Amino acid sequence: PRLIEALQIAASLRARGLAVPRQLRLGLPQRMQSAELRLRGFAPAVWIERTRFEEQLDRLATLLTSSLAVASEATVIDLRFQDRAVLWSGR
Repeated sequence: PRLIEALQIAASLRARGLAVPRQLRLGLPQRMQSAELRLRGFAPAVWIERTRFEEQLDRLATLLTSSLAVASEATVIDLRFQDRAVLWSGR
């Protein structure tokens, strides 16, 4: 099931014109319903909720199109919140 889920997320990224992840971690400790993406050529980690990844990847695509410079300065882009992206710096 996790391999299928990872392939679905990768296909969804590709369909939006985003880079295929260089790393995808599902079910992180203390964030079991979350996934962490590391996109090729993009430093920040991206956190998504595994049950709502389609809408969150839409937000990621919009963010990277409209605010790539700002997003690139973050350490983490957290898309798990309802309708917003939270950019974290430092960890």
